[in-house]
Amino acid sequence: MSVKWNRLRTDSVQLIYPTYWESHAHRALHLFDTIRPSISYGFSRGPARTPVIMQTQNMISNGVVVYAPKRIELMSFPGVDGFAEPWMKQLIAHEYRHSVQFNNIDRSTIKAISYVFGQQGLLVSSLVLAPWFMEGDAVMAETQMTTYGRALQPSFTMEYRAMRNFDTPRWKMDRWFCGSYKYHIPDHYKMGYQMTRWGYENLGQDIWDRAARFSANYPFLLIPRAIYIRHHYGMWGTDFLRHTFDDLEAFWDSLPKVDDSARKIVTPINSYTTYSHPQWLNDSTVIALKEDLDNTAAFVVTDTRTGCERIIKRVGRVSSRPAIGYGRVFWTEYRNSQVWQERVNSQLCFYDLAHKRKYSVASPHQVFFATPTDDERLCYVTWSYDGHFAIRHGFEKELHSYEFAPDIEIRGLAWDDTTRRLYFMAVDQRGC
Repeated sequence: MSVKWNRLRTDSVQLIYPTYWESHAHRALHLFDTIRPSISYGFSRGPARTPVIMQTQNMISNGVVVYAPKRIELMSFPGVDGFAEPWMKQLIAHEYRHSVQFNNIDRSTIKAISYVFGQQGLLVSSLVLAPWFMEGDAVMAETQMTTYGRALQPSFTMEYRAMRNFDTPRWKMDRWFCGSYKYHIPDHYKMGYQMTRWGYENLGQDIWDRAARFSANYPFLLIPRAIYIRHHYGMWGTDFLRHTFDDLEAFWDSLPKVDDSARKIVTPINSYTTYSHPQWLNDSTVIALKEDLDNTAAFVVTDTRTGCERIIKRVGRVSSRPAIGYGRVFWTEYRNSQVWQERVNSQLCFYDLAHKRKYSVASPHQVFFATPTDDERLCYVTWSYDGHFAIRHGFEKELHSYEFAPDIEIRGLAWDDTTRRLYFMAVDQRGC
């Protein structure tokens, strides 16, 4: 309620932002205007004139294009997930492409429905356009618009390269499209990118434009996009998937082979389970963050010789990687406001292994990358709502800090025991 808002307008974009976000808002507006001529690549219509709201107090980096009322919402915090591009550039390219998709479906029959039901009528488009296409096409747009988008990073295809054998009885096609509560299935962003790109390269640059036009004309067919692809190209979605990954597997098989030097620790798993951020406690014990569908996330200690594990503390949603130092486990976790939906903070927490107690540390800033040093003091990254990152040392009054320019995004922090130096990763607006 205390946030005051300003507005910038051009012929194509209306940008709504907090008053303290002025310089960032002008940079965002410049990005919208820069990519507008080419963001509609492959489609006959460009993006619709849509209000853009910049949220700056939500630490979960994301964006969304929604209707009723029509708007684009950008969660402007740059995030700490390791993307190799400036967050605002990647986010705007992705969400603006969604605006193109909606505008190309807002015609013919769907346009008539929206005349009757208002902006809610366009929600029909979410039924006729598959999620894998919408997100995959947007990922392709952001990758083309940026220097090193996420689809070019090895981690984007790592899961598929590890799994292989996509067309076997065990891996039913529905699992690839709908996900699974039992098996690990990569999300529709990753699958959708591969399929939409294969369509552009092998079936023509206007394939999705024509599919969108057909879907707008015949939404009552329930799956008009799939029917169009079947009628004109003789393929259902499962055939599309097979062709896409047959080509990918042929490419992956042509790459040099790398031996797998990892050793698997067999642990008790009863459902869809993910272990992350493992760290050694001693020669035979590892502590890691365990998440599954049955329980909240927890830090577990695992004996690498037997696979036996025990829970030491359940935690909330972790916002940056944990670290161990001087008998404590440090991490940061998201804390949702009980009043405001778009206010999500990131707070420092630690667990004392000797006393078996969890503590939360209050801070006026958003805290990430808690990093213990060898002087038993803590370094960490902070972010303020006006868009500045800083690296700080200690919570005492004699706090040392280094604040970065507003165009610098911090993506990692680590302490090296050998050189006794603090290292960080940063990205500027050029992507360097």
